[in-house]
Amino acid sequence: YPSSLAGNKKEALYTYLEGHNCVYDDLDAILDAAFESLEYEVKNNGVKYIALVGDLTTNGEYEGHRELSKKLLAFEEKTGATILVTPGNHDINNPRASSFINDKKEEARITTPAEFYELYKDLGFSDAYHQFKDFTSETAGSLTYSVKTKDGYRLILADGGKFTPDATESGLAKQETAGAFTPELIQWILDEAEDAKKDGETPILFPHWNMSGMNYFHEFLMQGFTIDDAYKLQELFADAGINYAFSGHQHVSDVSITYSDSGNPMYSVITPTLTQYP
Repeated sequence: YPSSLAGNKKEALYTYLEGHNCVYDDLDAILDAAFESLEYEVKNNGVKYIALVGDLTTNGEYEGHRELSKKLLAFEEKTGATILVTPGNHDINNPRASSFINDKKEEARITTPAEFYELYKDLGFSDAYHQFKDFTSETAGSLTYSVKTKDGYRLILADGGKFTPDATESGLAKQETAGAFTPELIQWILDEAEDAKKDGETPILFPHWNMSGMNYFHEFLMQGFTIDDAYKLQELFADAGINYAFSGHQHVSDVSITYSDSGNPMYSVITPTLTQYP
């Protein structure tokens, strides 16, 4: 959550953040420690790419994206690493975006898909080897792209967000928790995997939404956290050679493995959040 919207950090702000279990008072220290740790990995262990799989802000506040993108660009310049971003369900067209400048909850400027691209265009998008469609088209999947690394990987940053009228259940430009890949995007991902294999590369998928639940009941008890049609997509992607997916959304750490009917694995890695407890 951006400090520029926090006001004098009165009760209204903390009531708002309680719903996200956000350790706001320690946020700057946590981010500084994370950047320090990542800088060490870049300089000493050869890390070249860092993927951030969405929910970059509390509720898509434009100021939050603006502040974070500046910090990420500074990190890139300092270390030489390449940061790749993809949006999460909180990040775009979110009517819950809030400001506390006047020490009470008020509406804040939201972030549109085109604005998200504009703010982060030098954090992954400018490194795109292929892109699904025009980044500024503000349509389903428009922030999807791939990055070709020099050490044999094809990183696929897949935008499954329900942010735009052609993707939401309501038909409005108002974000929804669940995520989905359109048939056209699914085919694009499959084509990208095939292209990667022809070049001798390992494709790795980076969606915000989980490709697999933490257990069998997860998809049914916590709907909207696995990508729509997750079981079908696991089968398709695993057989296409996409055997690894790194996601966020759930705010916990988990690794699961499923196998297609042909015996091909899909490792689904859920990465945790930095700013929430535990």
